[in-house]
Amino acid sequence: MPCSAMQEELSKFIRNNVWFLMPRHRKRTIIGSKWIFINKFDEIGVVVNKARLMRQPTNFGSQVSDS
Repeated sequence: MPCSAMQEELSKFIRNNVWFLMPRHRKRTIIGSKWIFINKFDEIGVVVNKARLMRQPTNFGSQVSDS
């Protein structure tokens, strides 16, 4: 199930102190995120669901002008 793969990934973040929540700052841009799901086969041919939480691509470069 994708939900169990997501929960496993979030548990790794908590266990490794990868992030912590902060109040939103008005003058800062919030970086979005999205889940990437991958189905892999283990050594005996059973499908194993993997999930990764990735930073969402941004278009900051297109906002810069050469004026």
